[in-house]
Amino acid sequence: MWAFNIASCAIGAATGALDAFIDDNRRRVSATTGAPAAQNAALHTRLAEAVTLVRDARARIPRTWDPIYADVVAGVPISAERRIQSRFEASQAVGQCLGAVTKVFEISGGAVMGSEKLSQHYLRDLMGMRNQPIAIYENQAGLYATTLFGAPVELPFTKAHIGCVL
Repeated sequence: MWAFNIASCAIGAATGALDAFIDDNRRRVSATTGAPAAQNAALHTRLAEAVTLVRDARARIPRTWDPIYADVVAGVPISAERRIQSRFEASQAVGQCLGAVTKVFEISGGAVMGSEKLSQHYLRDLMGMRNQPIAIYENQAGLYATTLFGAPVELPFTKAHIGCVL
């Protein structure tokens, strides 16, 4: 569950960042052309991609957790393979959310760097979440791929692997 605690926060932060981006760009005009930013086709593409990435990350939660919850209710132990898949999918969601916000941040103009801008606060939060050891999907990919090949895997569960000090 720890991995999805971070993934859920990442989804919320990404949603907040995209909402802030939309709000900012309703009023912003291009420094280059003077046209309203909201009429920029490149902005449209990046925003549509970013929103879809975050929605996909959110939709992954019930697809991953509903079968796990059903097993818990039925008293069936959760396999190492399912736990590894869950960790990878959660870490992937964090990466997707960071990628989504980066897509729009890159075309937000220089004013986005102002300390009062919500977008850059959310981006920094997402960067911090992505650096949590369990949220670094490269750390989880090897374990997950090993299960896809059918090889047995022991799921590590130490303080180092969960990223906290007990």
